[in-house]
Amino acid sequence: MVTINPDSKLVPTWYQSKLDKNDPIEWLLKPLTGMEFMQVQSGARMTEEGGIVYSAQAQRDAMRFAIRDWKGVQHEQTSEPIEYSYYLLETLPSQYLIEVFREIADRAMLREYERKNSSSQSQSTATQSNSTAAAVSGAGTAIGATQPQ
Repeated sequence: MVTINPDSKLVPTWYQSKLDKNDPIEWLLKPLTGMEFMQVQSGARMTEEGGIVYSAQAQRDAMRFAIRDWKGVQHEQTSEPIEYSYYLLETLPSQYLIEVFREIADRAMLREYERKNSSSQSQSTATQSNSTAAAVSGAGTAIGATQPQ
């Protein structure tokens, strides 16, 4: 038997880019639902080195599903803030897209890992804490994003 909360809302949270120290972009990211996670994972493949590489389509899907807003994106000529639009993502430099995709993927993988572990009642709390800490510290290194096209 599986239990779900049909009233549950996946609450978006802000992520601050680490690329610009003085005036960073911030992204409002919604956690991926189970179906969204499966859609993104369908575009993943393992490398010989053990990393995960995502197709450009999987990266676009993840950004479409997760990004709800941004702060810190301004018009080049007027310096006026630009309202978020999925279609404007293609105008950003690729390093920002790669960074936000990695954050979305890291959060999704960690969320899935935590979901699986919370359903297992046989593990002790200490073991879960140590496993989660290991997953968090290694999450970003396992993902090798390809540049969106």
